[in-house]
Amino acid sequence: MALTQDCDDFLRKPFRETDLFEMLCKHLGVRFVYEEGEWQKAKSEGQGDQDVLTLTALAGLPQKLLADLEYAVTTTDITKIVALLAEIQQHDPALANALRKLVEQFDYIKILTILQKAVY
Repeated sequence: MALTQDCDDFLRKPFRETDLFEMLCKHLGVRFVYEEGEWQKAKSEGQGDQDVLTLTALAGLPQKLLADLEYAVTTTDITKIVALLAEIQQHDPALANALRKLVEQFDYIKILTILQKAVY
């Protein structure tokens, strides 16, 4: 059977819980009731991280550290990424936490995009 038969959508692994719920809403028309304030809290926390992930914040880090992090993310060397995040934590705890959240979400492309802008 081809993938195009009997398939309305596709969700690539690893996926976030919110992506799955959005897809259920889209295809089944279901609506979820969230605990009051929980959805807004998660949304605002994510926006706060975006404010921290700036070229200015990354410019405060040593170039070698940025290049090492870029290589570790490119090769998905989790052990190295964790070690480098610990080093970044010493320079800028908020930046390290924002990057850590992206790593936990497997959003390596976003990390690489930000790093490449900062390094080049």
